Amino acid sequence: MDLFTQPLDTFLEKAYTGAAARGIDLSALQLDHVCWRCPTADSYLAAFRAATEGGFAHLETSPVSGRPVSIFCFPDAIYRREHHPVQLLEITAPKPGQTFPEGYEHLAFVYQDSLGQLVGQHGNLAWDTERIDCDRNPFVAIALEGISVEFHLLDLQAVLQDAVC
Repeated sequence: MDLFTQPLDTFLEKAYTGAAARGIDLSALQLDHVCWRCPTADSYLAAFRAATEGGFAHLETSPVSGRPVSIFCFPDAIYRREHHPVQLLEITAPKPGQTFPEGYEHLAFVYQDSLGQLVGQHGNLAWDTERIDCDRNPFVAIALEGISVEFHLLDLQAVLQDAVC
Protein backbone atom coordinates (compact mmCIF):
# COMPACT_ATOMS: atom_id res chain seq x y z
CA MET A 1 0.00 0.00 0.00
CA ASP A 2 2.93 2.36 0.64
CA LEU A 3 3.58 2.47 -3.10
CA PHE A 4 0.34 4.44 -3.50
CA THR A 5 -0.17 6.16 -0.14
CA GLN A 6 3.20 7.79 0.49
CA PRO A 7 3.18 10.03 -2.63
CA LEU A 8 -0.59 10.63 -2.55
CA ASP A 9 -0.75 13.68 -0.28
CA THR A 10 2.07 15.46 -2.12
CA PHE A 11 0.41 14.74 -5.47
CA LEU A 12 -2.99 15.98 -4.31
CA GLU A 13 -1.63 19.08 -2.59
CA LYS A 14 0.29 20.03 -5.73
CA ALA A 15 -2.88 19.72 -7.85
CA TYR A 16 -5.12 21.63 -5.41
CA THR A 17 -2.54 24.39 -4.96
CA GLY A 18 -1.94 24.68 -8.71
CA ALA A 19 -5.66 24.93 -9.39
CA ALA A 20 -6.20 27.53 -6.67
CA ALA A 21 -3.37 29.64 -8.08
CA ARG A 22 -5.28 29.74 -11.37
CA GLY A 23 -8.64 30.57 -9.81
CA ILE A 24 -10.12 27.06 -9.84
CA ASP A 25 -11.59 25.94 -6.51
CA LEU A 26 -11.43 22.16 -6.31
CA SER A 27 -12.48 21.94 -2.67
CA ALA A 28 -16.23 21.95 -3.45
CA LEU A 29 -15.95 19.17 -6.04
CA GLN A 30 -16.07 15.42 -5.54
CA LEU A 31 -12.60 13.95 -6.10
CA ASP A 32 -13.50 10.80 -7.98
CA HIS A 33 -10.25 9.02 -8.77
CA VAL A 34 -6.51 9.27 -9.12
CA CYS A 35 -4.49 7.54 -11.83
CA TRP A 36 -1.22 5.68 -11.32
CA ARG A 37 0.70 5.25 -14.59
CA CYS A 38 3.13 2.39 -15.11
CA PRO A 39 6.04 2.60 -17.56
CA THR A 40 6.20 -1.14 -18.38
CA ALA A 41 4.02 -4.22 -18.34
CA ASP A 42 6.11 -5.56 -15.45
CA SER A 43 5.61 -2.41 -13.38
CA TYR A 44 1.86 -2.63 -14.10
CA LEU A 45 1.78 -6.19 -12.76
CA ALA A 46 3.80 -5.13 -9.71
CA ALA A 47 1.44 -2.20 -9.05
CA PHE A 48 -1.60 -4.46 -9.47
CA ARG A 49 -0.09 -6.91 -6.98
CA ALA A 50 0.80 -4.10 -4.54
CA ALA A 51 -2.79 -2.83 -4.66
CA THR A 52 -4.37 -6.24 -4.03
CA GLU A 53 -1.87 -7.09 -1.28
CA GLY A 54 -2.35 -3.61 0.25
CA GLY A 55 -6.06 -3.97 0.90
CA PHE A 56 -7.41 -2.23 -2.20
CA ALA A 57 -10.61 -3.83 -3.53
CA HIS A 58 -10.30 -4.70 -7.22
CA LEU A 59 -13.40 -3.60 -9.14
CA GLU A 60 -12.55 -4.13 -12.78
CA THR A 61 -9.83 -4.52 -15.37
CA SER A 62 -10.64 -3.55 -18.94
CA PRO A 63 -8.68 -3.00 -22.12
CA VAL A 64 -8.47 0.72 -22.93
CA SER A 65 -6.49 2.02 -25.91
CA GLY A 66 -4.66 -1.27 -26.31
CA ARG A 67 -3.57 -1.80 -22.72
CA PRO A 68 -5.09 -2.98 -19.42
CA VAL A 69 -6.57 -0.44 -17.01
CA SER A 70 -7.55 -1.61 -13.53
CA ILE A 71 -9.83 0.14 -11.06
CA PHE A 72 -9.54 -0.34 -7.30
CA CYS A 73 -11.25 1.11 -4.24
CA PHE A 74 -8.92 2.70 -1.72
CA PRO A 75 -9.09 1.18 1.77
CA ASP A 76 -11.49 3.07 4.07
CA ALA A 77 -8.75 4.76 6.07
CA ILE A 78 -7.51 6.58 2.99
CA TYR A 79 -10.63 7.60 1.14
CA ARG A 80 -12.64 8.55 4.21
CA ARG A 81 -9.99 10.91 5.58
CA GLU A 82 -10.93 14.54 6.08
CA HIS A 83 -8.32 16.16 3.80
CA HIS A 84 -8.85 15.38 0.07
CA PRO A 85 -10.71 12.06 0.39
CA VAL A 86 -10.41 9.86 -2.69
CA GLN A 87 -12.23 6.62 -3.35
CA LEU A 88 -10.87 5.10 -6.55
CA LEU A 89 -7.41 4.25 -7.85
CA GLU A 90 -6.92 3.68 -11.56
CA ILE A 91 -3.77 1.75 -12.53
CA THR A 92 -2.79 1.88 -16.19
CA ALA A 93 -0.28 -0.10 -18.18
CA PRO A 94 1.51 1.86 -20.90
CA LYS A 95 -0.11 2.25 -24.29
CA PRO A 96 1.72 0.34 -27.02
CA GLY A 97 4.76 2.37 -28.06
CA GLN A 98 4.51 4.82 -25.13
CA THR A 99 6.09 4.98 -21.72
CA PHE A 100 5.47 7.26 -18.77
CA PRO A 101 7.35 7.66 -15.54
CA GLU A 102 5.81 5.55 -12.79
CA GLY A 103 3.57 7.43 -10.42
CA TYR A 104 0.44 9.50 -10.16
CA GLU A 105 -0.43 11.17 -13.46
CA HIS A 106 -3.95 12.59 -13.19
CA LEU A 107 -6.85 13.12 -10.86
CA ALA A 108 -10.47 13.45 -11.86
CA PHE A 109 -13.35 15.38 -10.34
CA VAL A 110 -17.05 15.04 -10.95
CA TYR A 111 -18.29 18.28 -12.46
CA GLN A 112 -22.04 18.16 -13.04
CA ASP A 113 -22.44 21.61 -14.55
CA SER A 114 -21.57 22.58 -18.11
CA LEU A 115 -18.01 21.63 -19.07
CA GLY A 116 -18.12 24.33 -21.75
CA GLN A 117 -19.05 26.88 -19.12
CA LEU A 118 -16.14 25.75 -16.91
CA VAL A 119 -13.72 26.19 -19.79
CA GLY A 120 -15.27 29.57 -20.63
CA GLN A 121 -14.97 30.81 -17.04
CA HIS A 122 -11.24 30.08 -17.21
CA GLY A 123 -10.69 30.85 -20.88
CA ASN A 124 -7.19 32.15 -20.26
CA LEU A 125 -6.02 28.61 -19.42
CA ALA A 126 -4.89 25.94 -21.90
CA TRP A 127 -7.72 23.40 -21.70
CA ASP A 128 -7.73 20.03 -23.41
CA THR A 129 -11.28 19.81 -24.77
CA GLU A 130 -10.71 16.87 -27.12
CA ARG A 131 -13.11 14.62 -25.17
CA ILE A 132 -15.78 17.19 -24.29
CA ASP A 133 -18.25 15.43 -26.61
CA CYS A 134 -17.42 11.80 -25.73
CA ASP A 135 -20.43 9.51 -25.58
CA ARG A 136 -19.36 7.50 -22.53
CA ASN A 137 -18.19 10.19 -20.10
CA PRO A 138 -17.36 13.63 -21.50
CA PHE A 139 -14.55 15.51 -19.82
CA VAL A 140 -12.10 18.38 -20.09
CA ALA A 141 -8.61 18.54 -18.64
CA ILE A 142 -5.95 21.03 -17.76
CA ALA A 143 -2.27 20.51 -16.98
CA LEU A 144 -1.30 22.05 -13.65
CA GLU A 145 2.18 21.69 -12.18
CA GLY A 146 2.81 18.66 -14.41
CA ILE A 147 -0.44 17.00 -13.28
CA SER A 148 -3.48 16.49 -15.45
CA VAL A 149 -6.64 17.62 -13.65
CA GLU A 150 -9.76 16.24 -15.30
CA PHE A 151 -13.39 17.26 -14.91
CA HIS A 152 -15.88 14.47 -15.79
CA LEU A 153 -19.66 14.61 -15.93
CA LEU A 154 -19.98 11.15 -14.35
CA ASP A 155 -18.07 9.42 -11.60
CA LEU A 156 -16.04 6.38 -12.58
CA GLN A 157 -18.34 3.96 -10.74
CA ALA A 158 -21.28 5.19 -12.78
CA VAL A 159 -19.27 4.51 -15.94
CA LEU A 160 -18.40 1.03 -14.67
CA GLN A 161 -22.10 0.62 -13.72
CA ASP A 162 -21.84 -2.65 -11.79
CA ALA A 163 -18.76 -1.87 -9.71
CA VAL A 164 -19.43 -0.63 -6.21
CA CYS A 165 -16.97 -0.06 -3.38
